[in-house]
Parts: sequence; C-alpha cells; structure tokens
Amino acid sequence: MIPIAPINDMLIVKRIQPEEYRSASGIVLPPVEESSDTPYQGVVMAAGPGKPYKPTGERIPMQVKVGDVVIYSKNLFQEFKLGGDLVVAFGQDSVLGVIEEEPTTSQPMNLYP
Repeated sequence: MIPIAPINDMLIVKRIQPEEYRSASGIVLPPVEESSDTPYQGVVMAAGPGKPYKPTGERIPMQVKVGDVVIYSKNLFQEFKLGGDLVVAFGQDSVLGVIEEEPTTSQPMNLYP
C-alpha cells in the first residue's frame, strides 16, 4: 500500500530503468543514453479518482489503473522520494500510452514503426 492518495487525475508512477539489450547476434549492448525526446516507462503505483467534469460535477473515469505499465512524457512530471523509492507524479494527460503486454524478445520495443 502506498502512503499517498493522489487527487483528481494525478498518478504516482515508479519509473522503470532501461535494461541492457542484446543484438541479434547476441552482443550485449549497454543502455543507450536517452535523448531529450525519448519518453519514460513506469508502473502506476497509485491513481486518483478522476478529474471532475465541470458542468455536472461528475468525475471523468481514469483510463489507467494501478499496475499498468505506462509510457509518459519526459518533461511533464514532478519527481520525489516516497518510502525510499524514487517516484514521479503527473496528470493522466501526460500518459502517452499503456503497454498491454510484455515484449516477447529482449529487443527494445519499436514505439514508432
């Protein structure tokens, strides 16, 4: 259980660090230094109840849930320590996508075919 309850459409995400990759011939490649336009990946640790819809006051349901692996924008988050872990907080609008299943190879996912 995480000791913080995000408000509105805020998410608390634990960043997934890049791992080493193997080339097709089996050569271990070190993690590539991230460029300024490379998005981050992380696991959703906590999610708020959703943003209020102003005309009716009802909440817009969240599209992500705890446990989802998300890709998020690199420059739109606040980073802090929580229980010894480095986590980030940002609004649901900063999520670029949800990874629905693990890749079947050790090669990086091609996010932009």
